[in-house]
Formats: sequence, C-alpha cells, structure tokens
Amino acid sequence: MILTVSALAYTLVTALGPTARAQARDRITVEALAQARSALLAWAVSHVDIAPPANARPGELPCPDTDNDGLAQVNCVAGQLGRLPWKTLGLAPLYDGHGELLWYAPGIGFRSAAQDAGGLNSDRAATLLLRDSAGALLTPAGAELAAVLIAPGATLPGQGARPSNLAADYMEAALGTDNRMAGPSFITGPVRDGAGDVVLNDIVVGVSGRELINLAERRALAEALRALDLFTIANGGKLPNAAAPAEAACLAAVNNVLATVACPAQAGRCIGRLAEDSLAPHAAPWFNANGWGRAMTYAVRDDTAVDASGTDCSAGLSLDGAATRMVLVAGGSARAGQVRPSTVLSNYLEDAANQDAWTPAFGQANFAAPVAGNDLIRSRP
Repeated sequence: MILTVSALAYTLVTALGPTARAQARDRITVEALAQARSALLAWAVSHVDIAPPANARPGELPCPDTDNDGLAQVNCVAGQLGRLPWKTLGLAPLYDGHGELLWYAPGIGFRSAAQDAGGLNSDRAATLLLRDSAGALLTPAGAELAAVLIAPGATLPGQGARPSNLAADYMEAALGTDNRMAGPSFITGPVRDGAGDVVLNDIVVGVSGRELINLAERRALAEALRALDLFTIANGGKLPNAAAPAEAACLAAVNNVLATVACPAQAGRCIGRLAEDSLAPHAAPWFNANGWGRAMTYAVRDDTAVDASGTDCSAGLSLDGAATRMVLVAGGSARAGQVRPSTVLSNYLEDAANQDAWTPAFGQANFAAPVAGNDLIRSRP
C-alpha cells in the first residue's frame, strides 16, 4: 500500500506544471521532515520502555543508517551523516519531494551511553548549528541542535551516481559550510551562485537540544515521583531527606554513567536537591546513572521527613499557599546566563519566587507555581 501511494503521489506531481510541481515537491519534503522530526523525539523519550539496550535513557538518539537498510548502526561518530533509520523508528520509508530518502545526523552527547558516556540530564547542552541560505546563524547560544534532518533534493552537477551511501552524492557545501561533513555546522538551502544557479539544494531542519531535554525531563520527573511514592510505602509514610546543594557529589558532572556517585541525602535536611541514594532502590537505573536527582530542587515537610531535625525543616511547606507534604522542581535546560553545576538556585530556576529556596531567607518554605521560564513543579498534598 505504501509503494502504491508513493507511486501515485509521484505520478500526480509529474503531471503538474512546473510551478505547481515545485510547490507539490516542497510540500512533500516539508511533511516528510516534520514526520521524521516527531518520530525522532518520540523514540528518544520512549525507547527505554521497549526492549531497551543496556544503559538506555530518555533523550538519547539512534545512530544514522549508513548502509541503507533502514536500521540504525550500532556505533557512529558525533554528527555522522547517514540516512534516517526509518525501521528503527518504526516508520515507513520517508522520501523528500524528489523521491530521495531523508538523511540525518545526531550531535555529541545524545548518542547511546556506549558512545556518549556522560550523563544525559537537564544540564546537557546541544552543539550542532544551522545556518540559513544566506549563511546567517539560525541557532544562537542556547538554541543549539541535538540532531539535524536533511532532505537532499535532486542531483546537482558534480555529484556521483545515485543510489549511493556517500554523503557527497546527496549533500553539498556553500558559504563556508559543508553538509557533506560530520558537522558541527549545517546550512539549509536553496543557495544560489552569482549567476542564479542552485549550488546547494539541501533542506535542513533541526531537532532542538532544549526541546529534547525538556521532554526527557518530563519522563525524569514522572520517574522521580514514582520512586518517591515507593520510598514512602517502604518507609512507613515518610519521605527522604534532601541533599545539600553544596555537597561535592551533587555538584559533580556525570562523566561516566557506569560509575556515577550518587548525590546523597543529608540527615536532618528538608530543602535542597533530590537525593539520588535514597531513590536508588526504587527508581529506574537510568535515573541515578544520569544524575537527574542533582538537577532537581526538592523540599519535604517536617512531619513527613525521615529526619526533621534540621533548621530548614518546616511545618509550613506550601505551594501557592496550599499545604503540601513535598515539592519537586525541575529547572529545564539551561537558559542564557545560567551556569551549571552551581550552588546558586537561579542557575536552575527562572521563577524569582523560588530562587531563594536554598537560602536561609526562604522562611516557611512557600513555593510558587512557575510563571516564567521552563521550570516544572510537582507536589504531593
């Protein structure tokens, strides 16, 4: 059925006049790229639930397909070009308006843990850049990409015969940026020379690192709440103490997911980071291995904490004035000016009402629902 539909679409396109044909091809390309982008995001966030490989985690991306069998390679270098692994993503083959399969490149930090051993949490920054057809940067600081998708378009003069597994037979270079190479910079076309001839017809769209991380963070928040509920059941209705914001293990970047040192709970502490050691028996292994707890702000009410002897433990813990047993805040990916890891909460949370939660001035621990930035907040009444 897929082949029949594809053949019919091609027949209809070729039957149109030049202008209408070009518009139809553009529409096919845009729709294919949009479908591929959505599928990549969905796979990255959910593949840990479907017979995952060892150390799989939300937010990681598959390698490209470099031998044109529709399957992701086991290993790849960062920014490596190959076709979109449509079988791995559970898709039918996706073609651009010229009948070419889409190409794809993942950025450093977002491949499997076997290749990118560093933690994949909200502190992870993307690195790929994208330029427009005039060469201007489309991805300023903070908007870098985790991956790019490329519709190669028709063959241009000087390219080798297709089909081929060589990027140079499909992509081009222009204005100092080479789409045939493994990044970190890509350019979207069409780009024309002084005579008006197209010298680069690649159409490139990006998968935002910030968007990908924020989706993975929602998974991590849900996993944290599940683990906290299990801890409560196992500990007579009590919730774990918080970790100290300045604890060395909590400030350490995760450089190797196989050897992560957990961010530990501090006896008597009720406000700080989410303690990873307390959740270890209850959370999925990827949660602690990638250091998600240290990237979250956590508070527990004194009568619910395992140990409420600390000076920051309060009976007045609340969210927007309503009493609550626990508050958990995820800060999202870093915004401009935020430096992580840090002992200053404003480097994680944009909402001013919550930025003093790690200081003695926080008083009776009244959190506010975020109204700005990308902070996410959860609580247990």
